[in-house]
Amino acid sequence: MWHVREHMAFLVRNLQFYIQVDVIEFQWNILQSHIQESHDFTELVGLHQQYLSALISQTFLDIDFVSRILDSIMKLCLQFCWNIENQDNCSNTSELEHIIEEFNKKSSSLSTILCNSRLAGSQRAPFLRRFLLRLNLNSIFEVMRICVVYIECRRIPVPLPHQPQVVRLGTENT
Repeated sequence: MWHVREHMAFLVRNLQFYIQVDVIEFQWNILQSHIQESHDFTELVGLHQQYLSALISQTFLDIDFVSRILDSIMKLCLQFCWNIENQDNCSNTSELEHIIEEFNKKSSSLSTILCNSRLAGSQRAPFLRRFLLRLNLNSIFEVMRICVVYIECRRIPVPLPHQPQVVRLGTENT
């Protein structure tokens, strides 16, 4: 369970860092430099609009399926924390398992979507690569995605071939 908590914290921490440092601060510095060079209020309004558009684009808020997955991941993290804090009864164990399962599916989906070649070839590619670099440091995000796929595949019952009986030397078979 604590492994999942670490995975959640890793994803949230890196998303927060990406948004704060790689998007907001970077765009803020660009806006500040352009403000110093501006000459009238209309130009300032246009610069502010460019700033807001860059924030929305680089945080992927204008890609509906990405923003929905990020939103659901954040809600699952909150539900997980709430359930851990209120874990005085055994009834929420199944709810915790459900939250963990959903989180693993959603984070795997996020990884798959962000690695999608259609997004990688878009104008957001530099920002997407920066975000993926944060998420996939030491290939941890990719490993998590592979683990989720493996777990999901293991749930599908696969008939095992009949295994021959092992006979040890020096013993009698009855």
